[in-house]
Order: sequence, then structure tokens, then C-alpha cells
Amino acid sequence: MGSFSKKRIAWLIIIEVLVTLLCLNYAAKNPDIFSEHLKTACYLALCAALLLLAGVGYILVIVKKTPLHRLMIFFGLSFGVLSCLIHTPGAIPDEPAHASNIYLWSNRVLFLPEKEAEKQDNPVYRDVESSMRRADLESEQFLLRRYTTTESYRNILKYTNWFYSADERELVSATLQDNSVTPIMYLPAIIGFTVARLLSLGFYPMLMIGRLCMLAFYVFAASWSIKKIPVGKMALFLTALLPMSLHLAASLSYDAVILALSMMTFSYIVYLAYGAVETIRWKERLTMLVLAMLLAPCKVGVYLPIVLLLLMVPKAKFGGGKQKAWFFLFVLLASGANCVLMNLPAISLGTHSVRILNDQGETLITSGWALCHPVDALKMMLHTVKGELMLWVKGAIGNLLSWFSIQIRNWIIAGFALCLVSVVFHEEGTEPITPAPRQRLLFLVPVVLCGFMYLAGMLVWWTPQGAKMIEGIQGRYFIPMIPLVLFFIPQISIDLHLKRGVVRVPRPGFSRYVALACILLSCASILVQAVVILAR
Repeated sequence: MGSFSKKRIAWLIIIEVLVTLLCLNYAAKNPDIFSEHLKTACYLALCAALLLLAGVGYILVIVKKTPLHRLMIFFGLSFGVLSCLIHTPGAIPDEPAHASNIYLWSNRVLFLPEKEAEKQDNPVYRDVESSMRRADLESEQFLLRRYTTTESYRNILKYTNWFYSADERELVSATLQDNSVTPIMYLPAIIGFTVARLLSLGFYPMLMIGRLCMLAFYVFAASWSIKKIPVGKMALFLTALLPMSLHLAASLSYDAVILALSMMTFSYIVYLAYGAVETIRWKERLTMLVLAMLLAPCKVGVYLPIVLLLLMVPKAKFGGGKQKAWFFLFVLLASGANCVLMNLPAISLGTHSVRILNDQGETLITSGWALCHPVDALKMMLHTVKGELMLWVKGAIGNLLSWFSIQIRNWIIAGFALCLVSVVFHEEGTEPITPAPRQRLLFLVPVVLCGFMYLAGMLVWWTPQGAKMIEGIQGRYFIPMIPLVLFFIPQISIDLHLKRGVVRVPRPGFSRYVALACILLSCASILVQAVVILAR
């Protein structure tokens, strides 16, 4: 446990002053924030919350030296809740469609009848004739909007009914969307929606409870992963607190569960390989199998290659090479079969000979064309990677949020990038990431395979004929790959020859300041998001 010294108190004051100056700077550049009482109250409340989080961050990280997995719980929930409040429901990419699908699954949990709609206009989402509460159907147009503005907050205050009467709970016919993905990816939100409806809560509280359930699952899964992994904890901590990671985690998007499951799977494999596990028993094997089968159906199996990292687990822990091979094949086949069964509609869609993109009316590239023109398809993939790689890197960190309408400042994105790069420095006194060169190369294999599968998938699911590059790929899809890339890069330390002797860089405690920098950058990111919205 640390204690306060004059030096630490001085640094705490400096941090609070810097955050205050940042708040004043954005206020001075956006005077419209103070044009209304509602805007002013929201901005001042947010500034107070960020000042508190910055101060608590310094105390927990530097003074108390709180473990990273506990920091993840506190700051993941804190920044996630702020993101929930700043971005009204619908403001996260594809959130209205996700909300409709979650509502449909909540209906199924409550055993409400449904039937497939006669007219199907969207090749991705299947329309289902089901039901909604009367007041939910009326509130949807006001409280589930694509962009957050000051008007969005006014609508919440005006139209939100916290508890429904019997008349408002009456079920009426409604068309909901089913994207045919495994309900596991929505499970926390489905539970939240269902509980809220059973408690007769209104539409907005139901949406927010669904969001908070997704956030809680993500945060505790990230914390579990950080605690479980024996080396490279900072890589997971930084990835989990990226602006885009928290943006998705605090929403109804299934990306929250996908990010959580990918971290858990990766963490557990590294634990089996480098942790204090002498013999892998049935408990560990069952846990690994469950994680692999839960992750496999996500995004039509794109993240299934992460399971290949099981190859780096020493065969002695399995009791021999034969036992390891059988277990690896069983996990791969079981998770692969689960992926196929859960994604039959999507796989079928990708094999159609002719498909029309719903809104633009363009004919899409098909799998048949890609198989008949493999060289052209490969050239298209390479051209896409060459032209979009840096945009994907920025997108994974979170330079564009809320339907690409909120741009995070470049200095914030650069700060997060530097924090991630700092993981390659081995801090003296900490456990290094020291896999053999061949094993380090193995960390790169899932990255390449996942990238190829995304390119191939979006080529036949989303790209129109005649396009020069593959369309529809976003940086957020590659967030689960960030820790793998950081593990691939060998850690280094530098010896500086000074007059007083040899000094090794980085010095002990370096990672603590990286964690603090990440927290302060998160404060800045949240502030920028709020300023953009309040200035609209």
C-alpha cells in the first residue's frame, strides 16, 4: 500500500489542473455548450466526473498500486457508464437493428408467438412478425435514434416513462428484425430486456439496462482475462480500455460479447501455455472447449483461428503429444461444427449466385466469381489492405465513433497508440513475454487468417461488382487481434551508459505510468465525445 508524500500530492494537483485546463479549453472553443441550461448542466457534471476519475486514477494506479484486473473493473464500468449516458440508444453503429433482434429474442424467452413476414426486403436481416408493448412501439421513434444531439436528451426527458401501466404494457403487432446470429452474442442484453419487461419498466430504462448488462459482462470478462493471463497483462488492459472497445461495450451491439469472448479465449490459452499449470486436467480442457465453442460462431467463424494458439501449449502438460493432438483436433472440429450450425443462413447467403444490395440496388460480387477469378480476388484483397490498413488501425483505436460522426482528436489516438507500443518494452522486475521465435510467429498466424477471412467474407457479402476495393470492413473488427500482435513483437530493454553507471530503460514502475496515461487519455476521449454532441 502506498502513502502520500509531498511529491505525490504535487503530481495529483498537476493532473487535476491539466484536466481542468482541458475542460476549460473545450468550453472556450465551443461556447454553444453554455447556450442552454441543459447543455451547461450536462457539461459541468461531466467535467466534475472526469476530474474525480483522473484523481482516483492517480491514487489507485501510482499510490495504491492496485492490480490491473481491479483497475479494469472500476474504470471499465466508470467510463462505460459515461459512454452509455453520452450516447443515447441508437447512436452506436447498427444499434437499432441489434435492439430489434434483442427484443425479438426477449419475446422468445417469454414464449410469445411469431411468424416470418411474407415480404423480405433485406438480404441480411430477416423480418419477423412478432409483438411489442404498445408504449415501446410509440416511443421507439423518439428514443432510438441514429445520432445523439441535444434534442435526443430533451426527448428522453419528455417521452421517457419509467414504469408502464397495464394499458401501456398491452402487446401489439410489430415487425422485428432477426439477423440469424447465435443468441449467445446477445445473452446479457436479452436478460436485461426480459427482466426490465417483467418489472414493467419503460422503453428507455429497458434499453439502458440492456446496455449496462452488456457492459458488465464485458468489463468482468476483461478483468477475468487480465487476472488469468500470466504475462502481458498490460496488453489486455490497454486493449480493453480503447475508445472503440468501450464504445462498443457500452451498447447493445454483439461486438461487446465478441470482444469479451476473444479476450477470455486468448487469455486462457496463454494461461495454459505459460501459467503455473503442470498438468491440464478435465477442468481446464472443459473450460477451453466451452470458450472455443462460444467464440467460434461469432462473425461467422472469423475469430476461430485464435484457437490455433493451442499448438503452443507444451505437449507434456497434456501427458504426451498424442493426447495434445487429439484434444486440439476435438476442440477445432467441435467449435468449427458449432460455427457452421449457428451460421447456416449467413453461409447460404454467401453462396447465392446473384444477390442485390438492398439500399443501393447494386449487384454484389459472389463466391462463384471469387472462385473463378482467384487472382483478381487476391489482387483486390491486397489493394484493399494497402489502401485501408492505417484507417483500420485508427478505427480499431477509435478515431471515428457513433456512425463515424464523432472524430476523436489525433493526439488522443496517437497517445493510445504509444501506450500500446510501450508494451514491447520489458520493465525490470516484471515477468517478460518470452516465447520462442517459432511460438511468436504462431501469434501472427491467427491475425493473418482472421484478416483473410474478413476480406473474403466482405468480398462476397458486401462488395458490389465493379468496386476497386473490398467494402464494409471497419477497424473495430480487428480489436481482438491487437493483443496477438503485441505478443508477436519481442520485448526489449535499453541499457544507457551514463557517468553514474549503466541505467536500464524502462525503469521499474514504467507500466504504472502507462496505465495512468491510458486512464487520462480515456478522460480526454470521453470529454471530446460529449463536446461534439453538446455543440450540435
